[in-house]
Amino acid sequence: MTDKSKSILALQYAAAITGCITVTGYGTIISWSSPALPFLESSASHIKITLNQSSWIASLYLIGFIIGFILNPLVVDRLGRKWTLILFALPQIISWLLIIFAQNHQTLYCARLIGGAGYGGGLCAMTVYMTEIGNKNNRGIFLILIRLSMGLGFLLTMFLGAYFTYQQMNFVLLMLPICFVILFIFMPDSKYFLEINQRNEHKLNSIRQKEEETEKLKVTLDYVEQNENSKLNSPEEGNMKKENSQNCDTREIIIWKLIKNPTNRKALIIVVATGLLNILSGQAAIGAFGQQILNYKTTPMDPKKAMILLSALNAIACLVSTQIIENIKRRNILLFSGLISSLSLISTGVYFYFEKNIPPEKIFGFLPILFLSIYDVLLSTGPSNIFYIYQGELFANEVKSVAVTVVKFVYIIFGFLTVYYFQLLTKSAGIHWIFFIFGLCCGLGTILVYLMAPESRGKHLEEIQETLKRRSLFYRIHNCFQNKHSINF
Repeated sequence: MTDKSKSILALQYAAAITGCITVTGYGTIISWSSPALPFLESSASHIKITLNQSSWIASLYLIGFIIGFILNPLVVDRLGRKWTLILFALPQIISWLLIIFAQNHQTLYCARLIGGAGYGGGLCAMTVYMTEIGNKNNRGIFLILIRLSMGLGFLLTMFLGAYFTYQQMNFVLLMLPICFVILFIFMPDSKYFLEINQRNEHKLNSIRQKEEETEKLKVTLDYVEQNENSKLNSPEEGNMKKENSQNCDTREIIIWKLIKNPTNRKALIIVVATGLLNILSGQAAIGAFGQQILNYKTTPMDPKKAMILLSALNAIACLVSTQIIENIKRRNILLFSGLISSLSLISTGVYFYFEKNIPPEKIFGFLPILFLSIYDVLLSTGPSNIFYIYQGELFANEVKSVAVTVVKFVYIIFGFLTVYYFQLLTKSAGIHWIFFIFGLCCGLGTILVYLMAPESRGKHLEEIQETLKRRSLFYRIHNCFQNKHSINF
């Protein structure tokens, strides 16, 4: 490797790591309510909030995400990836300033909404930036950094909530977008890296092209010779038909193509089902109210420190899962982790149901922490990972951007509902019923996705599309009745 190549590689990693500061902030805004709400609901807070107001404070960032997702396409191609990320850092800074100086719950509403828009748009732009600055040798590592940075954001928030005051935590979180702007402004835009990658790829392709020219010429001559007497089958007419078909595809509305095409529709149903599996198993709600859940009844471990443990396990699981996901079949990982997560959630519900009759020994008090740790690790390793992978692997390139946007909208809407109604349902029905529902949704969702989804590990995108096209959506359910010995493709 030359000195120039080393300097370019170092710059790539510097840009990726610096950019991930905004992704860490994305993790902090999601988990902020877990340590913040117990303080705001206490007598030490100068802002008095009700149960309904705390639900809005916890969930409004999700509505902000939708705003950010809508705004991002409007500016990302006009300003470029770098300046779009810096632009979205401004509402992030405004959000934390509003939280710091808030005197009422309405200001907190605005802060969460503005912050959600800033971090939602920033995450979309950062994902594009990371894919463009990397090459085929390190692009996967950069995408891993995005997921790992989210986990570090969770961990940072829980650590600050446990060992710092409410306002000190907010000031530290304010420094994240400020540091991001100061450091990232010196980083090049992704166009710089794209030009370098394209030049390197061109050098490699030129060698391959010379080797393929002879074979292509031979195939072309054979084709012309076979069809020289057939006007209908001539290459010129074939190209005209192909061009007309492409023009028709261009005129067709992509959202309609996503729904109308059976293959695209199958992919959409599978990916949406995987997203709902994550949300309806309590991923967003437990992240937002984790400290309150562990403080629901007395436990031998400080809920703040318990959340640090859960966040650390989540970050480790994100890192470890990247080494597992390419070595084990995706569907096997999904089935194992999803069903064990379901059992962990149901076990947590059983504990809260019988808690009054459980002896007060410390060993029993650790059970909800143990069950939630197992759930958090396995959900991060399986369904959460696979949800992001399926978004990139199951959709055809022509509909991918629209399809992922639809998936995100559905995911965020259901996430908002689960977070908003969590405390209300806990008060009316009891926390044990919430965990029973989460566990049931996790188990049924895992089985449903397992039966619908194709195995995508080690397959090209064209092979996955062909599998979706060839099989009916519920092929495995039908095959169970026809052949009880196997449900594999």
